[in-house]
Amino acid sequence: ELLRHSCGLGPPFAPSAISNCSWTPHITRDETGLTVALRSQPERISGVTFERLIRLAGSSMLEVQYRLVNGSSSACTLEVSAGTSAELDGVRQSQIACVVDGNVIVDESDRFPDWDDPSGGASHLSEPWIAEFGDGMVVGVIWSDARDVTSDNRLAELILPFGTVAPGGTATTAPIALYAGPGDWHAVRSRWRSQYSSQSSTSGHAGTQSHGPAAAHPSIEITIERPFAVGNQVTTSVSVTHANDDPMTGHVFLEHPNGTTDLGEVSTRGSGNPVVVPVTLALPEWGTTGQAAFPVSVTLATSETTYRFPVPIVRVGDGRPVGVTIGDIAQNGGVTRQTITLDTGRMRVKAIPTERGRIHALETPSPLATNGAGYTPTPSPPIGTRFASHPDTGHEWTNHLFSSVPDPKPWVWFNPWFGGVSVHLRDGGWHTGTTCLDHARWEWHPVETRRGGVLWNGFSTTATVEASGIPPDQARLVGLSVTTTYLVAGGGTTLVAETTVTNGTQSRLHSNLTLGTYLQPGGSVNDVVVHYLRHGERSRARAHGTLWSTTEGWIAVASGNAGPALTIVSSDSHARMMCGDMGLLGVHPFISSEIDLVPGGTQTSTTYIAVARDLDEARAYRPLVGTALPMADA
Repeated sequence: ELLRHSCGLGPPFAPSAISNCSWTPHITRDETGLTVALRSQPERISGVTFERLIRLAGSSMLEVQYRLVNGSSSACTLEVSAGTSAELDGVRQSQIACVVDGNVIVDESDRFPDWDDPSGGASHLSEPWIAEFGDGMVVGVIWSDARDVTSDNRLAELILPFGTVAPGGTATTAPIALYAGPGDWHAVRSRWRSQYSSQSSTSGHAGTQSHGPAAAHPSIEITIERPFAVGNQVTTSVSVTHANDDPMTGHVFLEHPNGTTDLGEVSTRGSGNPVVVPVTLALPEWGTTGQAAFPVSVTLATSETTYRFPVPIVRVGDGRPVGVTIGDIAQNGGVTRQTITLDTGRMRVKAIPTERGRIHALETPSPLATNGAGYTPTPSPPIGTRFASHPDTGHEWTNHLFSSVPDPKPWVWFNPWFGGVSVHLRDGGWHTGTTCLDHARWEWHPVETRRGGVLWNGFSTTATVEASGIPPDQARLVGLSVTTTYLVAGGGTTLVAETTVTNGTQSRLHSNLTLGTYLQPGGSVNDVVVHYLRHGERSRARAHGTLWSTTEGWIAVASGNAGPALTIVSSDSHARMMCGDMGLLGVHPFISSEIDLVPGGTQTSTTYIAVARDLDEARAYRPLVGTALPMADA
């Protein structure tokens, strides 16, 4: 047994006007399926005929509607209470999923949802579906026009209005779709989107249409407002959100490298009412430890349960200025391109902005141990000042990017191959092959911006596809633009890559945006070890053969077991991050996002690339997965 479905006519619904009715069945068939009509005439409502219409079409879906025929001499105003319970016989532990305030909430079915009448949590439903799933089986309910949704110890109890039905009139509710079969909540949501979302009411809390994120959140969630620190102190806040109706009271503790801090008692109710607790945390001296990312967690202890949430705290700088130098580089064929170097005092970033917007060097002083205190970067010249080369600081440098400078070259099966870090937009084929951006007009400019309380410096490149020079089969892409902004903070070892695709064409854009990275932590592709998340952490050393396994938003490529670790974290819950393990040729991850934009639409994704001292520090970046860079400060 997978599900049960029942209904009541009222109000009141307990006892319902149809509780003791007898039913007359009527079956009709057509080319696509059959409809079963169960008809009754409740004694408590004289002259009214009530029908349950069940539509079966030979799939895992069935539709249920209710019809009211008013044969009395007066108008009547009635509603249907339609309840669905998931039985899921044989499932060991089930979870329930729905979209609340734009977030997919997934949690254990014995504690979520707790919506009772009058409903509170259900008023925040962003999409009209709910699913219970486990062990590869799922039961889902999809609706299009419900006045309210409660749980009442069931998966969903829908209140469906007939409205006021005049004498001799007929009213039919909007259909309810029930799904029972293989899959999880994605199966239910995809059916809602493909078959029912256009029918959903855009008014009323129980039918508001949204295309919220695919990432799932628990019913109890703790997040940190500003995860990025400058210097030896971070001032931020912790937000506690509870998607259930029942009030939740508990004590909040912050666990950090210096110990545990009691943040006090909180009481919260409903996902739209988070409790925000201010936090000021002292960090270990950077000059002593050289550490940028820290293992920090927030614990919520209620009278019944203790919850622990890892949160990101990343020291992206120490407040010193960033040295910015603009120069030139000569390439084959007499071509001269502009270059830019960003010097944070602990790391140097070198780029050729108008050649695929590529970064060809991510350098730290050698040995990396000198990275603790850092050094004084070359002062930034006025923007627009030209230098032939970047003045050195007297350090030996290690480049952690595997790249071809000054010109691209053939490498393995790539031709041309640029390496380093660059962005690609493609309709098909390999992410480093020729794409429409190779025919685009490239422009760039230096950037200084304050975001999330941090002063960032860097540069922004924009590739715009124009009619001149583009192959005929890509003419539909004229007007498309891709802007990538690379940012660093003074004293930091973290590089931010934020890419925005703007569909300036006349048609819908289906494409793929890829950030490719070619890494050589410690200055060599040899003997590196890749660490990635795939149902827990896995690692892979150098051997013949390749591995294109996906990872769950985080990857670290380390120079042996003790050397520096290049760490990559994605903020995009839709992105696909691949290990890019090329065997004896090294590890070169790439992050891809599917692009689906209407004309004028935009899509942004952010990737963090950090030089961690070792694997332990690289692991401390994991909670940053899914964290977007804050918007510009007001």
